[in-house]
Amino acid sequence: RGQGCYVLRLTFFSSLGPGLLRFDCFVHENIQIDRQAKTEVERHRTELRSDTEPRPLTAREIELQELRQFDQDWRYGPCTGISRLQRWERAAQHGLNPPQEIRDMLLSADTDPDYTHCLWSDYPL
Repeated sequence: RGQGCYVLRLTFFSSLGPGLLRFDCFVHENIQIDRQAKTEVERHRTELRSDTEPRPLTAREIELQELRQFDQDWRYGPCTGISRLQRWERAAQHGLNPPQEIRDMLLSADTDPDYTHCLWSDYPL
């Protein structure tokens, strides 16, 4: 850093991940920060604000989330190698009282693999 130079530090906090994004640049004393740089900073701040507000989940996303929770609930037995509906029926047959809402979801979307296959269906046994 030479005489007559200043360090301009712009720091942006990101809600998208840990840490922060920081820009350090050297500005000579006779160079002013132009309006474009200020506009860029404001645009980035606006984007961060809009990104922090989560969008509401769709009905499908909520249902798939509930099905994944069903997959992870070991009270109903293992789920690898069988469909979600087969697992639900096996649990009901053994008196484990699986949620009726899960069965209703599975029957309403019986051809959609996102609904019928369990969370670990892509992994070999």
